[in-house]
Amino acid sequence: MGVIQNSETVFEASIRARLAGIILLVLGPIFAAIGFAALGGGEAQGAIFAAIGLGLTGLAVWLLSRGTRLRLDRADNSACITFFNLLGKRQIDVPLDAISQASVLKTRNSGTRLYKLVLHVPEGAQAGTYSLTGGYSSGGWSKGRMARAINAWLGVPDA
Repeated sequence: MGVIQNSETVFEASIRARLAGIILLVLGPIFAAIGFAALGGGEAQGAIFAAIGLGLTGLAVWLLSRGTRLRLDRADNSACITFFNLLGKRQIDVPLDAISQASVLKTRNSGTRLYKLVLHVPEGAQAGTYSLTGGYSSGGWSKGRMARAINAWLGVPDA
């Protein structure tokens, strides 16, 4: 999650979950190698490790391929939110002056705090709350930092 461009007229940010993908990308091949080595030694249970390893590797590739790109442009009065993953991309265009602020929504699940970075569009045809992080996850500090950067660029107070 980071700011790509922050000028007077353009704010651009990329929001991705890299840490979980990298961890799984390391663990997946390790599990697969252990599984294949056990299979080579005649242990049928190695197939379970190999399957888990291949599954973790696939999940890592999927996690590393998905993300969100936000582009706010004062000159065009446009806000473009692009969601991308292995299957393609989806783009949402909203007038810049329709965005009221960015904020971090919080919830608790089994005692764990979870956070989601959102853009608020209170009025108009595209009114709603647009999630920039997909869903709730850990990492409230980085999401709060991004919300503060977006709000500072928009010139609105933090929520």
